[in-house]
Amino acid sequence: ADPVFPQPPLDPDLLELSGKASNSVTIVNVPNPGTFTLNGVRIHACTQDVLRHLSAAEAAREDTASKGPGSDRMSRLASHLPGQRCAYPLFPPAPGA
Repeated sequence: ADPVFPQPPLDPDLLELSGKASNSVTIVNVPNPGTFTLNGVRIHACTQDVLRHLSAAEAAREDTASKGPGSDRMSRLASHLPGQRCAYPLFPPAPGA
């Protein structure tokens, strides 16, 4: 299979978006994964379902009987992402990624 990640930003001419946006609307095409700033908040986004792949690659799971502050599975998985410095923190990548 050919690699398709990362992807460059889409060409607005290819999408026929040039000149169609009104003066009050700005359309910005970003790469995938992409980082952009919205109202002073930096946002990093990608189309890969990283949490699903992290869940499948999890080596140890927390005991479901403990209902402490760290018992939310999605929060625990998401807590791994901020320090990674990459959009897809698993190597090798999951099949189909």
